[in-house]
Amino acid sequence: MAAGLLLHYGDDLPLLSTAAARTPIPLTNRQSLERILFLLPVIYSSVIYGKRGGLTILALAIALMVPRAVLGPGDLVQALLQVAGISVTGGLFIWLVVSEHRRVEHANALTQRVMMAQEDERQRIARELHDETVQSLYILSQRLDRLARGDSAYVSEEVSTELLGVREIALKAGSDLRRVLQDLRPRILDDLGLLPALEWLADELLRQHGTRGRVEVHGALPELSPQAQLLLWRIAQEALHNVAKHARAGAVLVSLQGDGHRLRMTITDDGKGFDTARVRRELPRQAKLGIMGMQERARLLGGSLTVRSEPGRGTTISVDLPLAASLTPRGEFFPGASSPAS
Repeated sequence: MAAGLLLHYGDDLPLLSTAAARTPIPLTNRQSLERILFLLPVIYSSVIYGKRGGLTILALAIALMVPRAVLGPGDLVQALLQVAGISVTGGLFIWLVVSEHRRVEHANALTQRVMMAQEDERQRIARELHDETVQSLYILSQRLDRLARGDSAYVSEEVSTELLGVREIALKAGSDLRRVLQDLRPRILDDLGLLPALEWLADELLRQHGTRGRVEVHGALPELSPQAQLLLWRIAQEALHNVAKHARAGAVLVSLQGDGHRLRMTITDDGKGFDTARVRRELPRQAKLGIMGMQERARLLGGSLTVRSEPGRGTTISVDLPLAASLTPRGEFFPGASSPAS
């Protein structure tokens, strides 16, 4: 805006007036170019600051152009028509930018609502399976045990052995189902909070895949709402799943750091790493939603997620949340999210 103002009124300054007199560009064309340059700050402010910023800068640009058009050299009618054209063009661009912002916000809101509906459905399925199916499997195993160890006059040794084998299958099915339920909706997260749930993830990574996991806390962490804890846990779950599946890592560190202004969660592994630029290019084509899901969850909390990796040098995933966002996610998508975790 300052550069446009300087050029537009440069004829009144000795140095610029001399340069303007020597230029081969006619006065009318030069004035047209000067007025068109005022569109640049209008475009920038509307993209960065939205409708209010764009309209403010457009009004300022018009206020700067009109006196020059009325009092300056050149044809008055043509100058006023140019100002009107610049004003209409700037207004149309602001309208387009605002419409695009609204479309993107609507798409993000829809994605976030779908994500939270998915979490609600996971919770419902996990509760029903735990209260009904898992309990039924354990009751079945107990009855099979009583039958197998009952009166030998009615149950032969061969049948007893078979019953005990079926009992072991029922117990294993119950144990496997409980593990699936922990992935669907971890009860440890609801009962004990984020830190124990992350430590449980690290223990499971070692037990199932042989990769050592460690959780560290630096600084004072803010109280997190249950929804914020769930989204952070999902990010860590997806990151550790990728480590187990792709990284061939020997160790993983999950770090939580609070400094009074922001909360940062970092997952670092010593695995084989990957080319982040190539993965970004191939991500839409391969339809792999892991990284995209982590980014969307971080955005739902008002934060950002970054992935740093190089082949042979491991991978680091960082989630940065402003303090206000870490306390309570966006209430539009979390009914009743204002109550903090105990």
